[in-house]
Amino acid sequence: VISLGFRDRSMILKSLYASTAASVCKAALCKESKSFRSYIDSLVSLYYDPGDRSARILVCKAIKDILHRVPRERLKGVIDPIIPLMFMARVEIENGNEKNIGEMYQDLWLENVDLFKVEKHLELIIDECLVSLRRPAWLNKRQGIESIEKLVPVAGKKLLPFCNDIVGVLVELLPGRVWDGKESVPLALARVWSLAIESSGVSDSGAKWATANELVSGVLLQECSNFSLPLKYHMSLFDAINQVCEKERLERPEEEISIVAQLIETVHRLVLRFREEKPVELLKKKQEEALIASAIEAVGKAWPRRNTPELQLKNFDPVTGLFSESIKGSGWAVQLAVMNSLRDVMIYSAIPAALDEERIKKVMDLAFLAIQQNKNPRVIVAALKVILSGLERVNVGHGSEVLAAEIFAELLPLAKYCKENVVELLHHNEPTVVHLASLIETAASDILKRNS
Repeated sequence: VISLGFRDRSMILKSLYASTAASVCKAALCKESKSFRSYIDSLVSLYYDPGDRSARILVCKAIKDILHRVPRERLKGVIDPIIPLMFMARVEIENGNEKNIGEMYQDLWLENVDLFKVEKHLELIIDECLVSLRRPAWLNKRQGIESIEKLVPVAGKKLLPFCNDIVGVLVELLPGRVWDGKESVPLALARVWSLAIESSGVSDSGAKWATANELVSGVLLQECSNFSLPLKYHMSLFDAINQVCEKERLERPEEEISIVAQLIETVHRLVLRFREEKPVELLKKKQEEALIASAIEAVGKAWPRRNTPELQLKNFDPVTGLFSESIKGSGWAVQLAVMNSLRDVMIYSAIPAALDEERIKKVMDLAFLAIQQNKNPRVIVAALKVILSGLERVNVGHGSEVLAAEIFAELLPLAKYCKENVVELLHHNEPTVVHLASLIETAASDILKRNS
């Protein structure tokens, strides 16, 4: 009956009703009291419906009164329904208020951390997160997503039994309207999926997104292909592809990543679209560059492994064409991304099946072009690492690779080319640049001596 007072328009009276209700709860004969549990349920309902700011503040006040007045032993078990709510309410952020609602709930959580054990109530919290993700209010969706992101480092592998359900709901959220905070969805999806494959939690499920190929091709790239997306959300999709492909490479090296052609095509169209745009303001230009950089990094992460030289050979010209197009007139962020991805191509390509003298020279040319166009030491260092990776693979081979004498001889002009072009960098003012340049000179000299 007292809880009906929450319908009053006066916030002062509502607070008084909350204090009175807490005192009644304290006087309840036992923790199984139906009225006590009914009151807790009414607070959870009030938080979401009507769900306005004043209701959420009132619920925080009412919970605080209960926690301060009712003995701990009487609370255990009966307050379980508010624990998921408390966990999610902490992530609400408001602009323009001295203390936002999320901070109020966070303070209350920390004051009573002995009651709110995440591991003990993990299933309750996850269930409520999934319900929130399906609620129509964007605030509740954001809370569900951010709460899941918070759970990954806290719960770790204890999340594994729930990963399939979480990934499934997050996949459902991707299509459709882009709401404020939706950029967290692809990143949360990548994190939970990555956690799951560490123990084959997704790959054994039979879901349509069980492998990196299926998740990227069937889900993430479908979204990326819409070039009218807000830049922040668009970039989060490519960041997610980066994470997924990198995790697949680390955890399942035998799994063939076959999405590179589709990814190259999507990124190439994205690059050309921005090239055709009229001049834009500096801030938007930087955001576009950040997006292209993330997309190009994803191409490198998705580059096929050495056990698929035919796939590498088929995509070598398209990928170097994309990188060459991307470098033109671009800023340091894009050029850095191109160099990082070129290094992936250099490291993971099979020699000589997919990476012969002509193709290695093509990669080297792009690296030296970036050095010539840039004063940014990060780009120069990344470009030198590309060149060094190529020379090291040629000089000492990799694993069981052995270069025939005639093939090795063809690479002598390449070694000479590299040695001549790093001479100036030996006097650079950045120590890392000098160090890498000297390593390249040594590697090139070793190749030349080997055939002298």
